[in-house]
Amino acid sequence: MRMETKRLIIFGVILVASVVGMSFFAPSNPTKTIRKPSVSVSTFTLYEAVHAVAGESLDVRPIIPPGSDAHMFSPTPKQVADIGQSSLFIYNGAGFEMWGESLKNTLPATTEVLDMSAHVRLIKSEGGDGMDAEDHHG
Repeated sequence: MRMETKRLIIFGVILVASVVGMSFFAPSNPTKTIRKPSVSVSTFTLYEAVHAVAGESLDVRPIIPPGSDAHMFSPTPKQVADIGQSSLFIYNGAGFEMWGESLKNTLPATTEVLDMSAHVRLIKSEGGDGMDAEDHHG
């Protein structure tokens, strides 16, 4: 099985478990319009992966605009507030988005945080930065 396929399977299992957990503890009120759980993701690559796994069952919101440098990105106060309203915040981790590392400590307890680097084996690159180029993209 290819490394990319294994990562997608691991990601899918983690995502499904998180959504099921959120749904299980969500209050039910039949008179209100049912809102989809919202998920904020750092990069467009993560957006594509989450959307491919969850389909229309989640409101997936990418944070970093396509083409922006994830290393240099800094969320606006409105983006931080939006992330804090999400049920789940997913970011790459492993130092890829330094803002994500500090942001996760300021989010409310109602927002679950998923550091994707904690669920994959990182490969050292020849450049010595601790990650393979493949790990930098998503």
